[in-house]
Amino acid sequence: MSAEPSTFTLLVKGMDCAECARSIQNGVGQLEGVESCRINFTSEKLSVTGVVPRETVVARVRELGYDIDRSTPAEELPRKQPTTFWGYAMQHQDTKRALIGALLVLPGILFVEIAGLENALIDLLSLCALVIAGGPIAADALRTLRFSRTITISVLMTIAAIGAVCI
Repeated sequence: MSAEPSTFTLLVKGMDCAECARSIQNGVGQLEGVESCRINFTSEKLSVTGVVPRETVVARVRELGYDIDRSTPAEELPRKQPTTFWGYAMQHQDTKRALIGALLVLPGILFVEIAGLENALIDLLSLCALVIAGGPIAADALRTLRFSRTITISVLMTIAAIGAVCI
């Protein structure tokens, strides 16, 4: 006698775009026992129907680079909203990485592009900026290719970044 399919909903955190939602849907949909899988990007809700354990789905979502919010509405505390741009920007890890990358690229813009001075150190700083700011995108691209086997914007951006370095 086989188990009855059940439906459960999870709250997924860390999605930046609809492409992220699609990679989660494809990755979870390929799990054995999943009959249907739908994700709503705007509400961050993942609904799964099938004879698959909840923890298996949670593990796959985490393998794809996202997190599951396990809090219930009663446990949610109101968060203090930042009052400044910098306060808001520093809440997000991706923004911090982008700002660090921008600071590392700034000497290249000032010295190479404006002053015409070239130095290997400036090239090294630019490569560091690429790794810091682009690393998470490349990691997401590899996870997407591994689990969903689809070409997403992360994959295309990674290919473009590698091509730009080669040029």
